Amino acid sequence: WLSTSTHSLRLPTMPTSASRAGGAGAKAPSLVTRFAWDGLLLGSVVLHLILAPFTKVEESFNMQASHDLLALGSDLGSYDHQQFPGAVPRTFLGALATAALASPVTVMGASPLVRLYAVRLAVAFGSLVAQARLRASVASALGETEARCLAVIAALQFHVPFYMSRTLPNTYALMLACFAHAELVGGSGYRALVILGVAAAVFRCDLLVLIAPLGVVLLAQGRVRFFTAAVATAAAAAVGATVSVAVDSVMWGRWL
Repeated sequence: WLSTSTHSLRLPTMPTSASRAGGAGAKAPSLVTRFAWDGLLLGSVVLHLILAPFTKVEESFNMQASHDLLALGSDLGSYDHQQFPGAVPRTFLGALATAALASPVTVMGASPLVRLYAVRLAVAFGSLVAQARLRASVASALGETEARCLAVIAALQFHVPFYMSRTLPNTYALMLACFAHAELVGGSGYRALVILGVAAAVFRCDLLVLIAPLGVVLLAQGRVRFFTAAVATAAAAAVGATVSVAVDSVMWGRWL
């Protein structure tokens, strides 16, 4: 994704509507056609999920947290992390969102294995929405051919489809990073920095390494003002950290 975003960053101006559509008089692709290209990636993700449904040790916290949220509800004292807390407390925000999407299976009285598939599919859904938003932004800013190439590259590689349905902090961070890059390619520079600020505060602090150079590029392009961008990014990170501390202090039963 970095190669895609850096390519777009070298563009001093956005293409005209005629060039984005493939030339004057070119017919814009239908929604069905656009969804079909996103469906290519969806098929790849589901295939990886079916072939490798079980979890790695790095995924265990969010998977167990999602299970406990679905199976135990408000009985926080019985949650797995109370007995096996791990080296450091981790945020429940990703697991809460995942469990909310997967919650219909609890009404159906599904087995633990079905709940595992439901949780993985919920993560895959969020990842796919983020990837589709990025691809739509590429189509709008650079052209449909480039967007279709992006869909093919994403679907045919191993790394992204394999991890798009896995309950890793990196996966949740990648969702937000895709939304941020969509804004970077064809949207608001401020929104890109705000989204990355939240992602860095909640899921992956090393996204700060990405925020700094992207901020410099946006400043060089004249798309943001330094003080406004700095305040917006810091405020977004502060809000993300505040929400995380408030929610996770309740879930962990102590002030974090």
